[in-house]
Amino acid sequence: MSIHFTTERLVAHIQFNATKGVVVEDSSGYANNGIMQDGAIVVNFPQSKCGNAAYTYCGDILFHGDTFQAKPREGVTVAAFINLKDIEGSRSVFDTIGISHQCGQFHFEVNYGSVRWFHRNETQHIVFSCTAEGKQVPKGKSFEIGRASCRERV
Repeated sequence: MSIHFTTERLVAHIQFNATKGVVVEDSSGYANNGIMQDGAIVVNFPQSKCGNAAYTYCGDILFHGDTFQAKPREGVTVAAFINLKDIEGSRSVFDTIGISHQCGQFHFEVNYGSVRWFHRNETQHIVFSCTAEGKQVPKGKSFEIGRASCRERV
């Protein structure tokens, strides 16, 4: 999973090959580490090109929004490989949280097969919300979500 500024600067790169307990380490240089919770685990796929991956069925990987370094201000680009057992309901790919509110800040998720990327600020105002149109995420197949970009509308 990678997160880029709109200026194409990498601000988080999670490869799932460096973990310490529930912490998945970021290799971007910003130490924007993720926290696995609610049953999320790292699994290995030795026969594939993927190597390690996160198994997040009934779990999440969270990034702490208050300490996230080089936080995107104008837009973001997200790339991830996912494989969903089920596409019913909302399936979180990742979220950030803050101490100012418990509703979350940045959310990247799949809702009933559609990819959704949005950001809610500390006053719970939606800064941006994008839902992909067209092809939906298939159930039970590896799927690349690449260059899913969203810019704040002024």
